[in-house]
Amino acid sequence: MAQAALNRQVVVDVVVSDSAVRESTRILLDVHDHAGRDFVSGKDYILAGNPHPDCLVTDGVLIDMTGLELLEHLRISGDNTPAVMMTTRIDTDLTTRAERLSFKLLEKPPLTDGLIGTIRDACEHDGYDHRDAESAPRFPAAFEAADGQTPSWIDNAGTGVAIFDAEHRELNEKVLDYYDAILAGEPRESLDQLFARLVVHAAEHFVHEENYMRFASYPDMAGHVAAHQALAKALGEVPAITRNVGQDRSTCALEVLRFLKRWLMDHILGDDRALGAYLNSRGIH
Repeated sequence: MAQAALNRQVVVDVVVSDSAVRESTRILLDVHDHAGRDFVSGKDYILAGNPHPDCLVTDGVLIDMTGLELLEHLRISGDNTPAVMMTTRIDTDLTTRAERLSFKLLEKPPLTDGLIGTIRDACEHDGYDHRDAESAPRFPAAFEAADGQTPSWIDNAGTGVAIFDAEHRELNEKVLDYYDAILAGEPRESLDQLFARLVVHAAEHFVHEENYMRFASYPDMAGHVAAHQALAKALGEVPAITRNVGQDRSTCALEVLRFLKRWLMDHILGDDRALGAYLNSRGIH
């Protein structure tokens, strides 16, 4: 993924009543360093008012209205915020209404690149009129990167130690590859191969970090190693979660995202950054 600074953080509000869908959508947005607010109903979003986000992502079915009704209300009220509506079925009638109301459709559950790419498409629509254009750059500029790729959370999670950062990026990619493969309905053999690569990479990475800790006499080595052991245990439980992947792919994929969020992201942003700062103070980069 790209290692380029954003002009500003992308703000994406999420209006989804289903807690599991809302959680998985927010995690995918967090992975790509997209901030924003979460809402469980259309009414809550309407009453919240400003600030207008860069993009709105809504589910097709909410507890108090449909996604279409929410978007129709916003457009009638003069709110032209770029929007994406997630739905289980896309037909001709829905496509026509999406064009009329100027929003993008996305089949759910969304793949990682599909969600970010659709948000990007929505925001690059010619009809986009940001409410605060004078104080903030046009949204597409927030996606600008040297190699044209969309930055993610991992690009802003540097530890200051090059080998750690490179391995973290690869580990992040392997988790997302596994998530996408589950949603895409890949056969069990393919899933097992992807997971095996993930486990091997995680184990090798932990060994590298622990070798550096020993070399530099890291004072919190015991706590950091314990965190690695907890990570390995959690990772080992993933195959059991995905055993019935054929019956409910979205639920299984969400568990993989939870692993990324609760363990990988939190560990890197906390424990690994602390280790990196200590190693940097010892001249290791």
